[in-house]
Amino acid sequence: MAVGSSALGVGLLALAAVPAAAQPLLGGSLLLTNESVFRGVLQARGRPTLQADLHAGLPGGWFAGLWASAATRAPSNLSNHELNLYAGLGLTLPRGWAAALRYVHYRYADASVYGRPDADELSASLRFEDRLSLSVGLAPNAGRRADYGLVQRQATRAYELVARQPLGWTPAGPLALTASLGHYDTRALLGESYRAWDLGLAAQFGRAELSLARIDSSAAARRLFGVNAAHGRWALSAAWKF
Repeated sequence: MAVGSSALGVGLLALAAVPAAAQPLLGGSLLLTNESVFRGVLQARGRPTLQADLHAGLPGGWFAGLWASAATRAPSNLSNHELNLYAGLGLTLPRGWAAALRYVHYRYADASVYGRPDADELSASLRFEDRLSLSVGLAPNAGRRADYGLVQRQATRAYELVARQPLGWTPAGPLALTASLGHYDTRALLGESYRAWDLGLAAQFGRAELSLARIDSSAAARRLFGVNAAHGRWALSAAWKF
């Protein structure tokens, strides 16, 4: 995983992405966004980005899937395309709570062999209904571009809180306030940690959802990734679930 490169990012992380006890079914989603952002870091330099997810629920709460992004370009210019494979176990708990354990493999297909920051991440999450989610993740082999195009690897950690508060119904469908906050421990890899957050609105239209969010990050993120990649910005996204 190149630091600041993927789709499971602050601000656009759906609470539905934290599975409860998965059922035997196939599902997915398509998303088009004007700002591909992961953990507060801009990925596609303002270019529209298409993202897709396909997943399957298995008996016993197990699930697996893949996520892909086209036109992604990290600040390090490592790759234009990203493919993430993930699997895990979801558990239904009493009183509306659910938990999940997840493994994700990040793959950058068009990066050079020696500079490819493919990596893995393990995470645990706790969710209350579809309103609140807390997750902790560890990537033992996160990478960044080093001398001669090689990738330097160290462990990074992510702590994320995501909230979704229904506001009621509009003539088109339900409207919700969304917010998230993340702290990213990248000291071993980059020398310091940083934070990112967002606040937005999401409106549902049947299986489609339109969202608008203001995303920003701490001064440390701008020092690590540059002002152009970590400045405050608006993200407008349209998603369709099937």
